Amino acid sequence: MIQAGILLGYFPLHDLYQRDGRSKAVFLKPLYLTTVLEPPVPSEAAEKLQQFFMALADTAEEVDFDSDGTSLSFELRTHCLTPWHINIQVIRNYFGEKIALYFQFFSEYTGSLTWMALLESLVQILYSLLQDATAQLAIRIANACLIVLWQSHFLTAWK
Repeated sequence: MIQAGILLGYFPLHDLYQRDGRSKAVFLKPLYLTTVLEPPVPSEAAEKLQQFFMALADTAEEVDFDSDGTSLSFELRTHCLTPWHINIQVIRNYFGEKIALYFQFFSEYTGSLTWMALLESLVQILYSLLQDATAQLAIRIANACLIVLWQSHFLTAWK
């Protein structure tokens, strides 16, 4: 069933309408407009329930409603200058809190590694320029201490 694509048809990984920015309003059209059912007669309890839901509309999150027409792939596009910055709110709304936390952590980690990579490049250039073995050993020890300090600082800042 998996190889034939039957399971993927019934349980897709992504909501294709949200991913592509298409509206799902056609699925929500009341059946009585298509003459399948008679129009409902609202009862007093149904009207109270409708008023209750309208009162809760102010406290609803944006994930409770359809998107504004932009596609998920458009909202998650990367920028060439800062590819590690992503819209965490979109990921949270679509995939959930745990996946958003994962992406937020690696976004921060990648941004922090960028500065460390630049510093490591300078250390390697300095290491290759020095010919003295004791100076090279001192650079290695200082570099190792710098990496340990950076890692502990990053983890402390993340908490």
